[in-house]
Amino acid sequence: MLGASRSQLLRTVYIPSATSWVFSSLHTSVGMAFVGAVVGEYLGSARGVGYLILQAESNFDVNAVFAGILVLTVFALLLDTAVSLVERRLHTVSPG
Repeated sequence: MLGASRSQLLRTVYIPSATSWVFSSLHTSVGMAFVGAVVGEYLGSARGVGYLILQAESNFDVNAVFAGILVLTVFALLLDTAVSLVERRLHTVSPG
């Protein structure tokens, strides 16, 4: 409308507008993917933290169950922090 080219519109309007939606969805998606991986390990794997938690439960080893949950919590927080850092970095780079 004001004479911007397609590449200028893409760089200054469309991408900055879409990044907020992408990253708000990405926070949820990363968390759900992580939960899905752990549940998959818990139900049908012979390796992984989910499997270790399952084995600890069957042996009534409460300390190992809590240790597995703590490891999963720390890793989930690290994943969320990584997504937040990338979001912040892209937000400062965008011309908006």
